[in-house]
Amino acid sequence: MLSKAKECIEKYLKTQLDSKQITQEIFDKANAVCYTNLKTWATDPSIHKISPNTSKGIESAVNRAINTGNWKNVIEAFRQDISFGTAGIRGKCVLCKNDFDMFFEQGISAPILKGPNTINDIVLLLKTAGVINVAKKRSWTKIAIGYDSRVNGKQFAQLIAQSFIGNCDHNNIFKVFLFDEASPFPELSFAVTTKQVRADIGILVSASHNPCDYNGYKITDNTGKQLTGDLRNEIVDAIEKVSFSDITIKPLEKAIQGQVVWLGGKTPIEGKDYKGVDVSVPDNFIDMHTLYIEQLKKFIIDKKMSETFFPKLRIGFSAFNGAGNKAVPRILKELGFLEVKVVSELQKLDGRFPAFGWGEQPDPGDPISADIAVKEFIKEYGQQSFDELDMLIGTDPDADRLGVIIKVPSSQQKYFGKYKLLSANDAWTLLIWYRLYAEKKLNNERIENVEKKYITFSHVTTDALEKVASFFGVSSLGEMMDSKNKAAGDYLNGKRSWVGFSYIGAFANKMREQGFMNIAGAEESNGFSILGGPVKKGEILGEKGHVNDKDGTFAAVLLAEAAAYARSKNSFVFEILDDIYKQIGFYATANKPMPRIGSFEGADGITKKINLLKIAQQWKEKANNSDLKIANKKVIGAVEFKTGRYDKFHYEGFPDEGIRFFFEDTTLSKSDDFKKSNNFITIRPSGTSQTIRFYTQLEENVSAANELGEIKKKALIEAEKIALLAQKQLLLEASYIADINSVEEQIKKIF
Repeated sequence: MLSKAKECIEKYLKTQLDSKQITQEIFDKANAVCYTNLKTWATDPSIHKISPNTSKGIESAVNRAINTGNWKNVIEAFRQDISFGTAGIRGKCVLCKNDFDMFFEQGISAPILKGPNTINDIVLLLKTAGVINVAKKRSWTKIAIGYDSRVNGKQFAQLIAQSFIGNCDHNNIFKVFLFDEASPFPELSFAVTTKQVRADIGILVSASHNPCDYNGYKITDNTGKQLTGDLRNEIVDAIEKVSFSDITIKPLEKAIQGQVVWLGGKTPIEGKDYKGVDVSVPDNFIDMHTLYIEQLKKFIIDKKMSETFFPKLRIGFSAFNGAGNKAVPRILKELGFLEVKVVSELQKLDGRFPAFGWGEQPDPGDPISADIAVKEFIKEYGQQSFDELDMLIGTDPDADRLGVIIKVPSSQQKYFGKYKLLSANDAWTLLIWYRLYAEKKLNNERIENVEKKYITFSHVTTDALEKVASFFGVSSLGEMMDSKNKAAGDYLNGKRSWVGFSYIGAFANKMREQGFMNIAGAEESNGFSILGGPVKKGEILGEKGHVNDKDGTFAAVLLAEAAAYARSKNSFVFEILDDIYKQIGFYATANKPMPRIGSFEGADGITKKINLLKIAQQWKEKANNSDLKIANKKVIGAVEFKTGRYDKFHYEGFPDEGIRFFFEDTTLSKSDDFKKSNNFITIRPSGTSQTIRFYTQLEENVSAANELGEIKKKALIEAEKIALLAQKQLLLEASYIADINSVEEQIKKIF
């Protein structure tokens, strides 16, 4: 079988190369390691000892490929090692629907296709072995581990815990703090920092908002921040040096007394197997849920208004079958929200995400998710109950992202319908405005130490955040450095951060040392937190700061207060936003992924992504040296954002942070730098999936607008149209004609 596989793999790859489905570079890498990896995984006794069914799954997949001639999945499983990204590791745990069903039914030992480029028990143990080596070198002793609602997440989390327990010696005794049920990633980040835990690192088994066939784990440092800089590089280097023989696991039941501490709610879960730990002993069981919720309560800014209007607000909630299912309703209830209706079908923990189609992702900021939440809410409670809602909020599977659906006032329903999914750009604009407005109102019309307060946000997030902060005298600051720690953000360095909350957290750490206080960290990808100021002696988190990462539950609470404020003014969130637009201008934004559903899969998909980005780079040169139109709009200049961090996985000069093309702006004079235009499109490869995202921004002056609804609608349609026409233009130039149908279908829906 193996000799036949070697012959077929080489032939299949050569055919892909000759037909230009893959690049020479991808061919060379895959051809060099694919068969070797396959043979190792199929025959290595260390793998068989840990995961006996792995060889069965590989044999079945290879025989299927021999019979069908389709080697795509086999090659994808073995053509490379899954990479360790900024947040940790993430990828597909299965490569076909049949394997997913088997994985769900039989658990992590199911005989499915596994390899170094999929998320599986062996890969997670290998990566963890590298982390353990760093832990020993740095004399770390305490590890916090959790999981969200992903299929077999609990088993993976306990396997990782067994790995730490199994790698103890007289010099290194690891203590593991293990969540007893699916919990939000932000709660893990918070748990790491609490006096009751004070872990050296935290690990959460999760693939965030990705489709159901993905998994992985996120890792934090002792401040609850995702890894950056030297620590991340050290862990990556350590992972590259481990082998299968470095994997050692030990059942949790055999841990020494006090080595395993469980994190949970007010009481242990009845009937749960706590692996021999006496959870009736206080030191063995910590009520982390209550500690986390008490932390969230600290950030209600106008307590008097809240006490009056929280009970009057009508809120719907969708957990999208994720780990926010308990945290969000509980915190809302304890804060005094009496009218909270949860969507029952989306409340159940289920990593299959049954309301979503194959390849669709449970991202609360995606219109697909919004439509599902609305449909299920109406199905359960009726149209009248839905019409009475002030807001319907949703969190993703690990509850670090938030989506918000709001009521549209009757005067603008002809443009937007009865409800509208609020973009993260608008949500954070509202939130920053409200919190600064409330602080000023409650503090004799002044913001204390305003010169030391700042916000930071990613460069693909709306410029409206800078405008609204500056309206109150607050600065927008950030840092954009390359892999060699040199400035790489062009005109935005000092004002923005790279995409990924780890960069926001790292920047906040630096600013604390200079006495600055972060009052908002935000991302277009539905992430928000408040990172605070200098760290007081004996503490880990910044003063007046929440966790050093985004938190969907936290953002839900803060937006609920903003909605209560709107109620106190006999208004809607929608109308409060309109008032803000009249102060700062309206920024129409759009974020359109390509492909719309799924990703560029396999080696041929990666080649397609690379080819498209290389054409976009050619557009950049053309924009700066001759004439270029994108979506029939004249481009007046372009800049490229790249860090070099992912060159080795793609090619030298890979534009990992995107390419921005600026359009004409009537407010500019001929002598102005084109970078002053607030109208642009940014084409950027996603950092969490194999897609390319097209972000557009268009600025409209609406200070004296009579028909604000009409102006907003036209601008939003134009922003979406530009993004989709840019996709079509790029696909045409690359001759990917078959992919254009999906884009054209989206364009038709706009009109």
